[in-house]
Amino acid sequence: MAVYKRPRGKKIALLHYSYPPVIGGVEFVMEGQANILTDMGYKVRVITASGGETNSNPDIEIYKIEEIWGGNPIVKSSFKKNGRLNPEVFEWAKKLLKKKLKKALVGMSKCIIHNVMTMHFNKVLTAALDELINEQENIKFVVWCHDASLINPDYLIKFRDKYPRNLLFKLNPRAKYVTISQERQKQLAELFKVGEKKIAVVPNGIDVKNLLNISPEIWKFALKYKFFEKDIISFFPTRILKRKNIEKGIDIIYELKKMGLNVLFIITGPPDPHNKEAAEYYDFLFNYREKKGVEKEVVFMHNREMAGGAKIKIDLHALRNLYRLCDMLLLTSTQEGFGLPLLEAGLFRMPIFCSNIKPLPEVFGDSASYFGLKEDSGKIAKRILNAYKRSIVHKNFKEVMLNYSWPSIYHKHIKKLIS
Repeated sequence: MAVYKRPRGKKIALLHYSYPPVIGGVEFVMEGQANILTDMGYKVRVITASGGETNSNPDIEIYKIEEIWGGNPIVKSSFKKNGRLNPEVFEWAKKLLKKKLKKALVGMSKCIIHNVMTMHFNKVLTAALDELINEQENIKFVVWCHDASLINPDYLIKFRDKYPRNLLFKLNPRAKYVTISQERQKQLAELFKVGEKKIAVVPNGIDVKNLLNISPEIWKFALKYKFFEKDIISFFPTRILKRKNIEKGIDIIYELKKMGLNVLFIITGPPDPHNKEAAEYYDFLFNYREKKGVEKEVVFMHNREMAGGAKIKIDLHALRNLYRLCDMLLLTSTQEGFGLPLLEAGLFRMPIFCSNIKPLPEVFGDSASYFGLKEDSGKIAKRILNAYKRSIVHKNFKEVMLNYSWPSIYHKHIKKLIS
């Protein structure tokens, strides 16, 4: 996956009345889209009336147009107090806004319009955009419908059959339409009098990176190794020493892969540079994973496999990030003096699968799942799989990661929409 190479000529505009730190569901979704698009190599221009003060992403440009705000004096004067159109002022305001929008869209290949085309908050903006969608040959528009005034009983829309309010009934055939659920798809299809297939369903996403406070380095690592596509991610925070018995973990990962699971095994530390035996053991492990056919599934974090050749410093913050993103601790040691990773995993509510050696049961009792050092790796893999099938916590976590994280939504839905 080419995460950091910018697709040639791909500059995308996102448009809405406001943007974070303004608080709102649409605003947070828009911010999530902006961030994942830049993660995937795009340049993003946010076109809005307010917000953007907290934006620190250099690939997101905030472009302000004050008339996008429905309370703008020019926009408000386009309608009389009784709600009827003030035709001359409306046409002048629409022409002014179209001119500003055209300037804002220069250089853009796509424009994602959030909610404006189905909400009544700025009818001048709705009308200006409807005309621009028909006129702009070099820009593809995506109309993202979170809500619709005409299907919401809380909104009493006067003169709903008159221009420009009647645009809220209209599906512009030159744009792609998206909504956030099958229920909303059905409602909009009835409103627009079109088949449901005319409106794609893309769920709202969650900003995993910010919600879990993941560092930029670990986030890039997670994107590179496709954390958001994996069924089970095993984690072993350790230096590479022979007594850590990492080949047992490789065997277990091999068996899980054989079962058809999309898996990953993360080993954090390097071999001790002063320990010849550790260096030889690392060479053995490197060859062993190749022999087992799990080169992509077993990742040694310290080596040159990092994106762009960069090295990640495995400090306390990085460890916290990995505990939050991974699914289980897989500790395969033949010897341990205490077993500190068990306590760390417990603190992060992470399931523990570890070798049944002293003193691990003494430290963690029966809260961990133990396996014998000579136990068949296939049987261990089946126990792991069965444990995860029974775990509601794991099911919920993977549901979010695989279906509602922004990287997952990008690859499953957005990439196709903006191609």
